Amino acid sequence: MLALVLIDHVLIHRAQNGDVSHDVAPIPAKRSVNAAAAPAWQPWRIGLFFAAYFAGVGVLAPYFPLFLEHRGLTAAQIGIVMAVAQGMRIFGPTVWGWLADHTTERVRILQFTSIAAAVCFVPVLFPAASATSC
Repeated sequence: MLALVLIDHVLIHRAQNGDVSHDVAPIPAKRSVNAAAAPAWQPWRIGLFFAAYFAGVGVLAPYFPLFLEHRGLTAAQIGIVMAVAQGMRIFGPTVWGWLADHTTERVRILQFTSIAAAVCFVPVLFPAASATSC
């Protein structure tokens, strides 16, 4: 919400000071698009993605601390693990998004972060794995 207020403030300031140019590029003529090449918008796809994502979060959030307790971590250690996870959800996308926007390697950054996340989660799968592997 704060971001929307700040964006609105900046746009109003730019409009009042004449910082906005009104040069609009002409809209190109509409081309015929092959229906097979460009599938129609199907809202169920994004709905399915969000359902799967929040189902995973809904299962992981309440049971992961219990799993860590079963593995022998203390309450303070579990709190640190959960706090780091939440901190990474806040700062991680911002940092990686900034890096992707300022380089031309967006796909490689996405591939790297996906592989790194999978590698760091692997120790959870093994019963005797060390909790400090990543």
